[in-house]
Amino acid sequence: MSIVYHGDVGSLIEKLELVRTRLDKRYSEILDKERFSQLRDVAERILKPISFFSDVDTWNSYLGDRLPQRHPNLLICAATPNMEIGEDGRIKNDRKFTAPVFYFSEVGLEACLPDHKGNIVADYVHNYNRFVLFALQRSPAYLVMLALSKYLRPFQEDLVAKYNSGELTGEEFTREVILASLAHNLQETCEKGNRILDKLVLESIGVRVPMVWRYQEREVRPLYLPNGLMLVQTGGDPFRKFNDLDAVRNFFQWEEHYELPYGLGKQDATYFRNVFTSLRKVEIDKVCIDELKMRLKE
Repeated sequence: MSIVYHGDVGSLIEKLELVRTRLDKRYSEILDKERFSQLRDVAERILKPISFFSDVDTWNSYLGDRLPQRHPNLLICAATPNMEIGEDGRIKNDRKFTAPVFYFSEVGLEACLPDHKGNIVADYVHNYNRFVLFALQRSPAYLVMLALSKYLRPFQEDLVAKYNSGELTGEEFTREVILASLAHNLQETCEKGNRILDKLVLESIGVRVPMVWRYQEREVRPLYLPNGLMLVQTGGDPFRKFNDLDAVRNFFQWEEHYELPYGLGKQDATYFRNVFTSLRKVEIDKVCIDELKMRLKE
């Protein structure tokens, strides 16, 4: 069984059972035999009833979060310790523990993606596909994106002001811009990779997933640095070179295929490479949320 739900939303349990066989068959077709077995093993090991919440107040109390009452359904990857990136671009923590946690409710369905409106199975599959990528990527892209989320901001606007006022040195400004561009790029890549996987899975149960951006060329955007110019690709389709199946399989090893931005000077390029070189060396342990909470208390 590749798709797992241990929550208490009765309507999802009932409707998921009607299409479970088709969904499991589709996952087995998308994944090779090794990855399909890995997905089942990871799901069995770390997805427990405590991993699923259907009430916002209970979620907030258990996780110390501030989720609003009518929040869309979601998956988060809680983690410890926080990912710290040194001045040379190397990640300081050589081991991280992370746990997936789902918030899923009929109330959350009301705020879901437009093409999922009224389809509780489609909305769950969309969120479960985040878990599929999390389970099968050695360094989960979604986890790295969340770790870099503090750098998500409009490109350069507040950074330029801080640099011009002397609050940031040239080196600090460059590092912030590189990490901001990486965070934005990962956010876009995660969302679009997730949507391609949605399409592959959901078409097996007759659900259409529109992707107007698919196969569109990317826009090249200049980011001005003290020591030169960085050209960042944004918009369009980061997977345009691949068909849907190859795009998903390529995304399983995203950190091996990530492209260096154009135009970086030698020192800045070294900083960017160090982020990815050290990322590949970080040991990431995927655990159940109750185990992660115990580790947070240590």
